Amino acid sequence: MRTIYQVALAGAAGLIIGAATSTLMAQTATSQAYLVANINQVTDPAGYKTYGEKAANTQAAFGGRVLVAGEAQGLDSEGGNWANDVPPKGRIVIIAFPSMEKLKAWWHSPGYSAARPFREKATLGSSYVVEGLPPS
Repeated sequence: MRTIYQVALAGAAGLIIGAATSTLMAQTATSQAYLVANINQVTDPAGYKTYGEKAANTQAAFGGRVLVAGEAQGLDSEGGNWANDVPPKGRIVIIAFPSMEKLKAWWHSPGYSAARPFREKATLGSSYVVEGLPPS
């Protein structure tokens, strides 16, 4: 009988510790950060190809992963309050990072810093960062 109580007590303690750890992790978890880039126009295809080769997978070491890479399409083309909105021209790229710190570390990393000038010279567009909501 004593063994059954010990097992039950150990199981209950494990549940309590697990719940406390999950709560603590949720309270201290950082929000993801997203790089959003809109490449309006490629002015130098060869330079843009070089950028792609140099930039490929540089974000992986910082926990980054490409979520979106394509052209935007409008949904509300007729009627409604959004009828005059048009999607951005060109290619949209969204890369998710575990935190804003990781995103900025990637942006300033030697690997991406070597690639970025090729994009800047070969394209017209804009990029910005957005912090996501905290995990729920």
